[in-house]
Amino acid sequence: MARQIAQKLQYNLIINRQTLEQTLYSVTHNTRQLAVIDLPAGETFALNTALPLLPTYISAYNLRSAGQADSWAALRKKRVAIKQASSVEMYLKANPQDFTLVPVVTNEQGFELLSAGKVDFVLAEFYCARRLLQQFPMTKTASNPLFLSQFYLVMSEKDPLFSKAVSDVLEQNYHGGYFDDLIYKWVGFGKEKIELGQVRNDFFQWALFAAIISSIGLLITLYISLVLKQKTQSLKQELYQRQKAEAEINRVSAQFHSVLDGLPCGVILLDQYLKIIWQNGKYQWLLAPERLEQAYPKVALTQLIQSGFNGEESQLIEFSLDNKRWKLNLYLISSNMIALFIEDYTEPFELKQVSELSSRLASLGELTTGIAHEINNPVGLINQSINESNAGYYRRSETCVAVHGVATAHAATRT
Repeated sequence: MARQIAQKLQYNLIINRQTLEQTLYSVTHNTRQLAVIDLPAGETFALNTALPLLPTYISAYNLRSAGQADSWAALRKKRVAIKQASSVEMYLKANPQDFTLVPVVTNEQGFELLSAGKVDFVLAEFYCARRLLQQFPMTKTASNPLFLSQFYLVMSEKDPLFSKAVSDVLEQNYHGGYFDDLIYKWVGFGKEKIELGQVRNDFFQWALFAAIISSIGLLITLYISLVLKQKTQSLKQELYQRQKAEAEINRVSAQFHSVLDGLPCGVILLDQYLKIIWQNGKYQWLLAPERLEQAYPKVALTQLIQSGFNGEESQLIEFSLDNKRWKLNLYLISSNMIALFIEDYTEPFELKQVSELSSRLASLGELTTGIAHEINNPVGLINQSINESNAGYYRRSETCVAVHGVATAHAATRT
């Protein structure tokens, strides 16, 4: 197209491949500049001399061994190559996505990284990617169009005469069929005339449009069939996994119920309306108010349950009924479920009383022993003192008797 314009206007032609920033700088700061750029559909452009050339779309591309990517969600957490300063980058700035962006200078570089396994996807414009798919045979189209785009011809505003001349040449080539020949040469699947976004309303173009629609419909049908087949396999696998999980849940539930049924205490699950959710069938009289009125102390079960739902996570009640001792535990399981555990506490209670009585008797014996020991000490001292006094008295008596005996003997001698 540029060569045709240069030939018609008798200008020398220099073609440079640049980034978008470099291209826009050249167009806005130099005269006699032409540029072809790709913008997302609906985007506005500041240069008022931009002319629409060809509509296109952006798709995802990956390796032939990988699956499809039918939406942006399929690219989540993946490594995606994006050409810098392209319509894809412009679109993602306004519509950010959740994947790892790998910037590349050209789409060729992106396909090289894809073939080497260094990225998972490449987002590229259709016409460019169609050419690159032939150069990189391991790659394929991975998705339907993710968003639409449009090629524009941008001209310098510094030379109005140049802009008018270019517009005239474009109009002649457009209506003369040269534009269709270029599309057929580079795209390779027929002609499509674009005139400010509207399709020419002639018989040949309508026939071509119908053929393209039919081809697209066939491709969509094949694609849907493949997706449905993959979805069916996925659903079968999911059904198998769910059945396996359900069997495991039933097995664990049976074991759980077996354990609960084997407990020596009664277990009852109630909701906030006192409706039974589950029970193991033991001590069902617990829910009979007339029986609980005979207990000592009386048990107001409804009030206990209500206080449990009002915030008391656990409660322990002991009472006597039918000459037995019972222990009642209440546990708040959730905001709408409470668990009751009723246990026959008679034997442990009696053992506890016997143990307490034994402990008291032992304590009393220790106390008595201590008191006796404390009393025995002074009594022993008193006994010792008494014994010592008695011993002194006996010794004095013996001395007196001995003296009296001697005196008597002397008296007898004198006599």
